[in-house]
Amino acid sequence: MDDAYGEILSAVPDNTLVCCFADHGLQFPRNMCNLTDHGLGVYLIVRGPGGFTGGKVVDAMVSLLDLVPTACELAGLASGPTLGALVRGEVNKLHDELFGEVTYHAAYEPQRSSARNANKYIRRWDDRQKPVLPNTDDCLTRQFLIEQGWTQQPRDREMLFDLVFRPRRIQQSRAAAGNDRSSCGPPSSAGSLDDDHERSVAGRHVPPPKGATGFDPNGWSCADTRIRSHESTVHLY
Repeated sequence: MDDAYGEILSAVPDNTLVCCFADHGLQFPRNMCNLTDHGLGVYLIVRGPGGFTGGKVVDAMVSLLDLVPTACELAGLASGPTLGALVRGEVNKLHDELFGEVTYHAAYEPQRSSARNANKYIRRWDDRQKPVLPNTDDCLTRQFLIEQGWTQQPRDREMLFDLVFRPRRIQQSRAAAGNDRSSCGPPSSAGSLDDDHERSVAGRHVPPPKGATGFDPNGWSCADTRIRSHESTVHLY
């Protein structure tokens, strides 16, 4: 990959903004079609004018949506805070909060997320208690998880993550089985679910778009030819 990028960059003028990134996390089960950092976290490498030289690493929270205003700034168009301002040290952050969402991959599985400071909150907006298998690409890892009983694993409706000390998960709240908030491990700096954090993605029912179709969430694979209509209203909690 490095050699391939090198060939391209050597042929591109230095005044060209080149952005290298992925569209989702590693293509493994429980990554794609999920709003954890395994699914949303991607690499972003930028080279070009406006401060994008010298191999600098910035850990501030950014989004691929920041690429458009960054390009507009370099083109002389009016723009707000950009990645350029960040790498040049004019600001130390671009966002106080970032939102994520997914409604469909192959099948209907609505989720919304909010990341702020060191915490990430994820809320699922369907009433399923088991994984949606069609949203996982067929592969050996998927087959291994299924053989280990993945289809019987509980599926949390709400999750809270400490992105610094315990990024895999620190707490679930109002789990699918009931409304009690229960700890998924020892106490951490995230403490309990922040009410403001919760409100930022709460109250957003996500009915299927009218006329939308997709794979049956109860199906076995995205290779299954069964298609299910989602025109009817779905009750979401």
